[in-house]
Amino acid sequence: MNTSENLPVPITEDCHIFLVLLNFTMAPGRRPPKAPAEPPADLGRLLRCCLRCRLMKTHSQFYESGCENCPFFNMVNDKDRVNDCTTSNFSGMISVLDPEGSWAAKWSSLGKFAPGCYALSVVDDLPEDIQGILQDNNINYRPPSEL
Repeated sequence: MNTSENLPVPITEDCHIFLVLLNFTMAPGRRPPKAPAEPPADLGRLLRCCLRCRLMKTHSQFYESGCENCPFFNMVNDKDRVNDCTTSNFSGMISVLDPEGSWAAKWSSLGKFAPGCYALSVVDDLPEDIQGILQDNNINYRPPSEL
């Protein structure tokens, strides 16, 4: 059944695929999809990850747009805060497109975050003053050293 003739713009193949995906993500019982996080601009030495959610981006990307999952860290335009809340000391990478529906995202404790690229494990802990920000926002945080 082709219903594209009822729409104000023609449906191309790309639009059709998008509409199918949108229909899938908006299925009954599913929440609307979150906006995807900005993908890393570089996969080299400049890559860092958020110490709370493990989202991976470059230092300049965190500086320019912060962390999509942790806006309360206020990293935008604050290099010191970016350095405090992110690390380059991590291992592994997973790309998550459908956090709510992916068993791998749930297994990696990423099911409630925005679609994006994430580190599998982080070695460093958040500084204590930054952990206080999480407490102020009623967010539980378990440092990697305690896991």
